[in-house]
Amino acid sequence: MRRPPNGTTYPIGLLDRRDFLRAAGIGVSALTLPACHLRAIPVPKGAGEDAEVPGDLALLADRPPDLALGEAAVPDLATRDLATRDLATPDLAPPRDFAQPPDLRPSCDKLFNTGKPPKAFLIGTATYYGLGRNEIFVCRDGGGLYSVSALCTHAGCTIAFQPVNMGFHCPCHGSNFDFAGTVTGGPAAKPLEHFGLCIGKDGFVHIDEDTFVAPGVRLIA
Repeated sequence: MRRPPNGTTYPIGLLDRRDFLRAAGIGVSALTLPACHLRAIPVPKGAGEDAEVPGDLALLADRPPDLALGEAAVPDLATRDLATRDLATPDLAPPRDFAQPPDLRPSCDKLFNTGKPPKAFLIGTATYYGLGRNEIFVCRDGGGLYSVSALCTHAGCTIAFQPVNMGFHCPCHGSNFDFAGTVTGGPAAKPLEHFGLCIGKDGFVHIDEDTFVAPGVRLIA
């Protein structure tokens, strides 16, 4: 009997008696039995493993596959290697946590409190605060509020604000900085550091002395 192409579903009419006996694996002596015509009734397409096989096709369903005829062996689900991943088995692995890492920065209310609302810092002014290890000016220009270090980058002396020149001057060695902290005269070579600002629940401006920000950052308030 000629092999069908892979994936063929039999629509089937009559089987030749000799072909049927060979496919069913019955001995040659069975060829002497009275002839009969067996109509193969197709199993409905998409039926499950427990579907009842109608008619005489039960003989084919119960016998072992004939590998010599190119029939595929059916896996024994009872003895299947449990180490093999079953795609139908739900994945019990814990889901990956895609949540963002927690923000470990302190809340604004725990930062240094200036005790003043934003409107108390007028444009063109610099208000000094000594924070212990840092000394800082809170300033306002046309862009908003910002805080700049009050320590000279040359030798760490406390600088003074000069309203006439709208800048800062170091009395120790004569370094000068503009209102944004940029060096305008040595011996200092580095600009003044800028720190973060925020507004607490109390409505006052707080200084984050542990967070450095770019010189152009402003608090709009």
